[in-house]
Amino acid sequence: MRARRLVLAASMLVALASSRAAAQRAQMAGLARPAAPAHDADSARHVASRVLADTLRRSVPWWTPVASAVLPGSGQAVMRQTRAAGYAALELYTWLQFAESRRDARRARGEYRRIARDIARQPCAAPCPDGDWDYYERLENPDFVGSGRFDVVPGGELDPETTDSTYNGSVWTRARQLYFGGNASLPTTDPAYQRALAYYRQHAYGDAYLWSWRDRQNLLGEYRLTIKRQNSADRAATNAMGVLIANRMLSLVDAFVTLRVRRLGPSGPSELSATVPWERLPGLGRPRR
Repeated sequence: MRARRLVLAASMLVALASSRAAAQRAQMAGLARPAAPAHDADSARHVASRVLADTLRRSVPWWTPVASAVLPGSGQAVMRQTRAAGYAALELYTWLQFAESRRDARRARGEYRRIARDIARQPCAAPCPDGDWDYYERLENPDFVGSGRFDVVPGGELDPETTDSTYNGSVWTRARQLYFGGNASLPTTDPAYQRALAYYRQHAYGDAYLWSWRDRQNLLGEYRLTIKRQNSADRAATNAMGVLIANRMLSLVDAFVTLRVRRLGPSGPSELSATVPWERLPGLGRPRR
């Protein structure tokens, strides 16, 4: 049915062009009859364009917006729109940028973990486990020269670190302030002291996670630069993901609007108009003419 409509429209256009050519030849030979009214030619051209537009409108599948949401530009390609190449090119370029950013982030993450393990955490109790993100952030904190010891006097009861310039020492200071106001003369058997000790056990780093940057300040600078590179690569990957989502949304909306215009909208030019209810706007009233 679609092919028949296309053939009919093309035949009408060819017949119209042939009649005009024949009329011109006849006029040049002095044998031409009076030319057909202009409105007849316009009417034939209008009918042919309506048939062609109706055929194109019916040929657009309903799933083109869904295709554009899955793969940007695919819906436009089905509708034979040249901007499909733009959506596809942006999609491919952004995926390449995303993959490169993720690769750079993994490389930087492995590098700063290596520096921490081989430099700051030596000697590290085997096995030397990896920490979470907060752990590696604390390693570059300029307020701490290191983690400090977990148990100052090995053996017997736990003796927390008391040096405030270390991370574990700051944890014990905070625990004392929270549970007994920093009173140093409180007996270790007191319940408040035991609660502070439990807080210290929960938040301080044990032997497997101890670190120190003493006499290694040059490598600490390299460690911080590697952290920054990893953060920058993560931000670039996040931005690329945002572009991928936006590209899908734009391609989907574009395909939906085109589908609606072709299947439901008028074949001729459209007009958008709006009116402002001046009388309902407070303090304005109806404008003067």
